[in-house]
Amino acid sequence: MRFWFIGLAFCLAGCASTPLSPEESARLEMVASRLKPPATLSGTFTIVDQRKRDATKYNVNLTGLAGGFSCLDGVLQLGDAVFAADRTARLENALAEAFPGKSGPLIVRRYDIYLNQESESRALGWAAARASVGIYSSLGMPDVKASDIWRAPKCGRDRMHSGWFDPSELTNNFPPITIEVDVNVFGKDYLINSASSPEMSIPYLGVGASPAFNAMLQSTMEKANSRLIKAVQADSPTTTN
Repeated sequence: MRFWFIGLAFCLAGCASTPLSPEESARLEMVASRLKPPATLSGTFTIVDQRKRDATKYNVNLTGLAGGFSCLDGVLQLGDAVFAADRTARLENALAEAFPGKSGPLIVRRYDIYLNQESESRALGWAAARASVGIYSSLGMPDVKASDIWRAPKCGRDRMHSGWFDPSELTNNFPPITIEVDVNVFGKDYLINSASSPEMSIPYLGVGASPAFNAMLQSTMEKANSRLIKAVQADSPTTTN
């Protein structure tokens, strides 16, 4: 049972059983075309990487019944060993551009990216219950329907340290990409949370080396970095002088 749930981790968003239509293929290419080259450190800020060692890993948290009642059911950690390896470089570049002539240490405690499929996990739990009385999909697995999915974090912000999101930030019902940033810059601490909705179903986007999926990660990082910059500017207006 455990491995069945893990194996479905990227399938729960709605695995494509038919080829993409010409319109969907064109849209996929459009999303992929926004992928930018990998970023490199500019040297403006001195990176002090204090992230936990396991933060760089790609971690599939247990989902559905196998995950029990954890706040993190269905939350996938997209560590930079596999995804967005240039995340700290992009952050440093964004700060260097926003605050020209400024420098100093940039302490990074967290820059964690997640894909939150908790709603699919929750729906799968109900589907598994239906399967116990013989209701299966054509794939031989419990049937998870779009109508079974409602998009909201499982726990409150105070209890959910990974994968939490504000539903008002989402633009569709696909599993959101979320980011948690914990840094110290210009001698002050900042905690940033940001989320965005993938433009297409995850199985259509693909994962890993998929240009489209990585373009979506870059877009979400830009949103988080922009939010951090605004927080720094609001906190210390003189920083921009």
